[in-house]
Amino acid sequence: MVITDDMVLKRLEKLRSDKSPGGDNISPRLLKEISEVIVTPVRVIFQKSIDSGLVPEDWRTANVCPFYETGKRDSTANYRPISLTSQLSKLLETMIRDVMMQHLETHNLIRNSQHGFRGGHSWLTNLLLFLDTVSGSIRKTKNYWKKSNTDLQHVYSRIYVTWIICSVLNVWGSGL
Repeated sequence: MVITDDMVLKRLEKLRSDKSPGGDNISPRLLKEISEVIVTPVRVIFQKSIDSGLVPEDWRTANVCPFYETGKRDSTANYRPISLTSQLSKLLETMIRDVMMQHLETHNLIRNSQHGFRGGHSWLTNLLLFLDTVSGSIRKTKNYWKKSNTDLQHVYSRIYVTWIICSVLNVWGSGL
């Protein structure tokens, strides 16, 4: 994988300024504001990291902080832990993911039925595709469904009549 200055600059400019810094205490706001100055050194660090398979020590540490959700603030059950990791490590992870996804999609290595982690695909698009497939199958076998539905209605009407007869006999049999 070859990393270019354009790839790094595009990702640095997309950083959200309101996010917290990680274990290295470098804020995303700072990275975003000086992105044009640091793009080449960051690219060199990223490329060396990919080539060697090693990441800087600061990128492997995280600050774990409690995050309040709902309820009483004095109860620990109302908090969940969040890990604040380095913004640069997140940036490198995102770039690797993007290159991998592009490779998988270019070479048709991902099935159309896989939705959860692809851009423009979600659980909703998966559900819509499923419903379209099912409704298409129903349209193709319309006569079969009509016949099976009629058969089921016949079975249920017999069961219901049998239940009524048994219920009446039980009431009469009890001496009422």
